[in-house]
Amino acid sequence: MGKLSISVTAGQHESVGTSRLVIAGRPSVGARFETGGLILYAEASPLPGFGSDDIRMAEEELRKLTAAEMEGAAAQVAAAFDPHKTGLLCGEQDPVSVARREIGVLHSPSARYAAETLILGAAAGSRGVPLWRLLAAKCVATELPSSAVIDPLSPEVMSRIQSELAGGVRTFKLKCGRDRDRELGIMHQLVHACEDVRVRLDPNQAWTVAQAIDFISECPPRVLEWIEDPTPHSEEWHEIRSATGVAIAIDEPLCQRPSESQLLSINPDVFVVKPMALGGAFDCMQLARFAKNASRRISVSHLFDGRAAMSAAIHLAFAVQSCGVTPGLGRHVALERTSDEAPFPPELAGVRLTCPC
Repeated sequence: MGKLSISVTAGQHESVGTSRLVIAGRPSVGARFETGGLILYAEASPLPGFGSDDIRMAEEELRKLTAAEMEGAAAQVAAAFDPHKTGLLCGEQDPVSVARREIGVLHSPSARYAAETLILGAAAGSRGVPLWRLLAAKCVATELPSSAVIDPLSPEVMSRIQSELAGGVRTFKLKCGRDRDRELGIMHQLVHACEDVRVRLDPNQAWTVAQAIDFISECPPRVLEWIEDPTPHSEEWHEIRSATGVAIAIDEPLCQRPSESQLLSINPDVFVVKPMALGGAFDCMQLARFAKNASRRISVSHLFDGRAAMSAAIHLAFAVQSCGVTPGLGRHVALERTSDEAPFPPELAGVRLTCPC
């Protein structure tokens, strides 16, 4: 008989500022599942102010789960795995869909992510394959570049940038929308420090269309990869793309579950999928299938969550990440919190993300 343990810990780490909030740690619901000789970890750590999830709801829903239910669900998922299928494995009878049905109704996206991670991990272990293999027939690459999130107003921003550059990182997400001149100054310093960097702007919906166009016009040429959630009104994002030629990425509005017709109307170039916010691999896989059919790009990203969530997100990235696009995954301050029982993701140990095998 398996054993499922649920615990709540408080995590504190170096602060990262955005235009809407300061992230300096938050409570996390950790799950430890012992089954079939495996020890599996997952977490639910909703970020206050991002989406509508709630830590109390996540804890309440995870504590209702039992080890026997999880083992039964994992057995159903393992039985659904067909090693001869090709492509993304997100049809009605594929493992990730079966896992979602077996989990049942969980209203907390982060709780769904945690439960799904444990069930898929147990099923994968019983079939002798890595978790990503239950999501896709082939990994998108044997290695993927990592990226870094930068707070340009942090006193240590340049030392952080130099450290990331020395480690081989070349893709940076710049949290902007607070101090135009200082943010532009840091961006120019970044490009001066290394000419082959790529920058993603993320004002967290803080700008107007005019402010976005103005900021982009002052950026070094040929450096911007995309701008993410530029204004609060997604129907006006096309104006920014038309005026600047810079790609548009959608992130937080995905938490509102826009319909396919709404997504087509917004017409983003890139879908930034955060499994902690969206509710796990099933929801991300549905978006990935839509994006692929619409010839749009997918970038799997974190929500400054912990080690167990990062490990699961890496598996997801190797299943759905668009070729030539760096995932929004890499070392960040929340991975070092001492209260996290899960081991550090071995796939993140080197300069690049390595495909779990």
